[in-house]
Amino acid sequence: MITVASTKDLKDAMVHPELYSNLFVRVGGYSGRFISLPRDVQLDILRRTTYEGEE
Repeated sequence: MITVASTKDLKDAMVHPELYSNLFVRVGGYSGRFISLPRDVQLDILRRTTYEGEE
């Protein structure tokens, strides 16, 4: 089953990890629990999955 988390959900998971124990991410063939990843990896996932175009 594939689901998509919003940027808001990923950011909230970094602040309230206890609410997101079932949030898994897949990056480059690796799957892992988002809240168990090191903070720098979480931030890298956010950078890779969000686009903030020029205004």
